[in-house]
Amino acid sequence: MKSNTHNLTISRASGFSLIELMVGMVVGLLGVLVIQQAFQLNESYKRSTSGAGEAQSNGAIALYNLEREIRNAGYGMNDPNFLKCANIYWYYQGKYSSPPGAAGPTALTTLRPAPVFIVDGGAGNDAINVIYSNNTMRTVPSKMVSDRDNNLASNEAKRVDVDSNAGFAEDDLFVIAQTDPADGLYKCAMYNVTPPQGGVPLLPSHLWNASGTDGPYNPPLATSLFPRPMVNSQVYAMGQLSSNGFEIKDLTLTMTPAITRSAPGQPPSLGNTSFQLVSGIVGMKAWYVKDNGAGGVVYDKILPISPLEWQRVRAIRVMLLSRSTNYEKPAAGAGGVCDATGATSPSIRYYDPPSNSIGDTNPIYFPVPDGLPSCYKYRLFETVVPLRNIRWSLAKDADWN
Repeated sequence: MKSNTHNLTISRASGFSLIELMVGMVVGLLGVLVIQQAFQLNESYKRSTSGAGEAQSNGAIALYNLEREIRNAGYGMNDPNFLKCANIYWYYQGKYSSPPGAAGPTALTTLRPAPVFIVDGGAGNDAINVIYSNNTMRTVPSKMVSDRDNNLASNEAKRVDVDSNAGFAEDDLFVIAQTDPADGLYKCAMYNVTPPQGGVPLLPSHLWNASGTDGPYNPPLATSLFPRPMVNSQVYAMGQLSSNGFEIKDLTLTMTPAITRSAPGQPPSLGNTSFQLVSGIVGMKAWYVKDNGAGGVVYDKILPISPLEWQRVRAIRVMLLSRSTNYEKPAAGAGGVCDATGATSPSIRYYDPPSNSIGDTNPIYFPVPDGLPSCYKYRLFETVVPLRNIRWSLAKDADWN
């Protein structure tokens, strides 16, 4: 009898049965599966939200960079005589821009005195070129007080005489704007300031621009293609000159400077190397905002070609399209149609000209890289930047005609 009681006690203390263990494992696996599904869903929402936030921040940063550049546009150049030039002739270590040199792969980048030059990309992305002086010591032009002496044997052949050289520093760039006596056209040519030559002391009326090591931007007089500087020509202090091109490359807003600033004691060097500014920027559009003469404005991409036309330009309207980094799986699953951004989504819609937005006339949709509908989310940014350096010019209205 005692033996039977002992066996019963051992049987009851032996643990779970096989069936109980299997049921427990199934319940546990179901719990893990539910937790995993919840975690994946949460991660999906998190990636979508963070991706949209990244697109928002990238677009804001890119727009800030463009707006800051455009606000500087035309600084030190807000003079009607400067804007009469079609291009800025320039030279660098044996190479010329075209004009005055021949066109071709070795020609220097064309510099236009236009504060903002919009390159119309048609159905694709536009590009924007911005130019301005970074000389903080002088914002008004000087004036030549005598003709340039072309006697190659004299020291005067290496300098121009101006009413004042205040604000012009060695190694800085300067532009001479004048009427070319050869054809009567208004032209601008760029040089760099060099130290005095031949032991001649520096006078307040001297602006030296000798060719050679100190003057990589100064062509030798014997072979120069620049017009000869004449009395009463305007001379503009450009500092080390900012001439930057902005465009979309490889889903990134890039900047390409024509001229790169150098360390103190050296003239600026040649640029043309692109720098990536902000990634995830896939679209860019721009327009000139011009006074229509009737109390309103018109939008176009036509470059003003005269001081009077520039006086009509009030601002630049810029639009950027930013894309999130997160790939959104279609709701229908793998192989389904992408639905993060539809073919007519407001996030990729714009109007050309922007005035068509009144009344929703002929909306246009950005041609996004992955096509529409898209599995990526997009954000559209837009701003209007006033050209304050043109509007605040001290020139008289009559000078702009």
